[in-house]
Amino acid sequence: MNEPRKVVDLSKLDYDFPKYIKQTTGSNPFVCFTCRTCSSLCTSGKVNVLNIAKIVRQIALGLKEDVLGSKEIWTCATCMKCQEFCPQGVNPLDMIYFLQNKAVESGMPTIPIAYIEMVKSIVRIGLIQAPQEVISADFDEFDREELELPDLSMPDAEKIKQILLKTGFRHVIK
Repeated sequence: MNEPRKVVDLSKLDYDFPKYIKQTTGSNPFVCFTCRTCSSLCTSGKVNVLNIAKIVRQIALGLKEDVLGSKEIWTCATCMKCQEFCPQGVNPLDMIYFLQNKAVESGMPTIPIAYIEMVKSIVRIGLIQAPQEVISADFDEFDREELELPDLSMPDAEKIKQILLKTGFRHVIK
């Protein structure tokens, strides 16, 4: 599972990027001494491509375009093990959230379609998906009323839409 070596174009390094992340999130990529505790404990890293130690190193080096354009940042399961066990207090999860937000803001094409569809649904109905009917083992369908479940309290979809449209998702959910 060795990744192919990549030549880094030094002219594309953004030396202000790691400083900006540190200032914005409080997470300091410069104190990471690459012990790889974060990657070895990462729930998502065990089943996906996520290598949190690599991402932290890329941030520290100023490889802004590489990390923002990475599909890897979207595979985080937010288990928080990287933050809980980092001996240096680097807070990698905060960096992942930051990178995801910046990727959306800058319109990166790597945003998973499932995220986009979820946000479109939130804008449309206020929920990530419409309430579903329950199907029994005999393939009979039952709605909430038939199951004597209480009505769902629906969020204010218009308010949620206004909040989302103030973010970078405006151009993603066209």
